[in-house]
Amino acid sequence: MDGTRLPGTVMAQGSIQGATQGATTEKRLAALRARIHRIEAGSPGEDTVPECQPLGLADIDRHLPGGGLARGAVHEILAGDEGAPNRGAQDNGAALGFALWLVAGMTGARPWLWCAQNNTAKAGDAAPYAPALADFGLKPRRLLLARTAFERETLWAAEEGLATPALGAVLAEAASV
Repeated sequence: MDGTRLPGTVMAQGSIQGATQGATTEKRLAALRARIHRIEAGSPGEDTVPECQPLGLADIDRHLPGGGLARGAVHEILAGDEGAPNRGAQDNGAALGFALWLVAGMTGARPWLWCAQNNTAKAGDAAPYAPALADFGLKPRRLLLARTAFERETLWAAEEGLATPALGAVLAEAASV
């Protein structure tokens, strides 16, 4: 451990406190596992009903818990099958287009953050094309762009953005894992 403290955590010292903390940790882990199970089952619990953003596609929305994608949650969009022999730029473009469409539906009049790693070998490292953003319903003046040197910095910037209530959405481009 590097000595940093997370909000709401207490660092215990000594064998008695450490044993108590272990029991508490097990209880917290059990509660988190139960919550994850409820969420995966489509019933997050009576105390937490997430607000959902319908996609506007009835055939898909009816299969999503709450009738859409949960606001305030992280959603992953993958560009095609990683192992497909003919996976290419069109898959990446389609995934990005879908992500921008989702961002447009969730931001409203609030600013949004786009986090991406600089890559001189990639043609898309220029600033996003403002008329294309406008075609998605996104106002370019509301865009905050974070260009990073390393993927871990991209993910850090996205995490910081997610913790910022003023932002309507965070879009992070990360390598497939």
